[in-house]
Amino acid sequence: MASRPEEECSGYEICKLLGFSSGTVYPLLVKADKLGLLSSRWENAEPSDLGRPRRKYYRITGQGLHAVEGRMRQLRLELRPLRGCQDGVAFG
Repeated sequence: MASRPEEECSGYEICKLLGFSSGTVYPLLVKADKLGLLSSRWENAEPSDLGRPRRKYYRITGQGLHAVEGRMRQLRLELRPLRGCQDGVAFG
């Protein structure tokens, strides 16, 4: 999502991409949506027409993108000391 913020993904697609169960992913999506990190919308079709339940689609918001970028900066700083390590042995 963060790599393509203009695209939206269904919760089902996110579960498949991450390889996690819906019981793990959906509570996180709901929380991120409530925090304004994601926006969501329901599919515009009737379940009887689809032959399955309607899907909810998620898109990262500007606030969510900002949060991801901040976390990536933080991780780069935290991992900087490990850059000289290979197979658990520090070189330098």
